Amino acid sequence: MGVDTPDALFAKGGKDKCTTIQSGTLLASDGSTITTGFDDWGYNYQGNMFKGGYCDSARDAEWCQPYKDDDLLMKWNDAWLSNQDCSGDGKLDRHFGFASYIGSGAFPYPTLSSGPIRARFLGLLCCGPFLLGGGL
Repeated sequence: MGVDTPDALFAKGGKDKCTTIQSGTLLASDGSTITTGFDDWGYNYQGNMFKGGYCDSARDAEWCQPYKDDDLLMKWNDAWLSNQDCSGDGKLDRHFGFASYIGSGAFPYPTLSSGPIRARFLGLLCCGPFLLGGGL
């Protein structure tokens, strides 16, 4: 329904019109301006990674407090969360050119400390959809 694939956008010359983090105009989910390097929560959007506490990944949401002592290192590919905006909405692209993550090739690569959250994540990765809970 009018959604360009990355290849179609490139053919139109759209890739040259993508906004990068270095522009200083892209926004994170909390409304803050995205910069290169790690932010206060542990996200490095330019490097496609997060390193910090599990609750930091969810911006200290109430629901994650039972797991606040668990550490999380996560990397992801551009299909999961790109480090540029080619759609023009001022946010980093997710599953760009696709209606959802399904079929987009998107994949996060989490590594967790031991504990109940590790078991929960491994269960989700093995047997169901991967949901981080709102940090990304």
